[in-house]
Amino acid sequence: MQRHSPPRSGDSGTPTGSAREGLLSLIELHINTVSCEVNRAMRVIAVLSALVLIPMLVGHMPGMTTPGIPFTPTSGG
Repeated sequence: MQRHSPPRSGDSGTPTGSAREGLLSLIELHINTVSCEVNRAMRVIAVLSALVLIPMLVGHMPGMTTPGIPFTPTSGG
């Protein structure tokens, strides 16, 4: 009978090496998935902030104390 030597962890062709590579690829897949979800959330936040910016600026214009703004009360009537 022949006895096989146990696989070494440094060899890529052994089951231990392929298990390590498989685990690393699963970790990379998880990181890429999370990154994609974060990118999607940041895109939504950017669109919402751009949509809120315009009405906010228009709404705050009458509150400014600068002369010549339309629709402000004047002393002459």
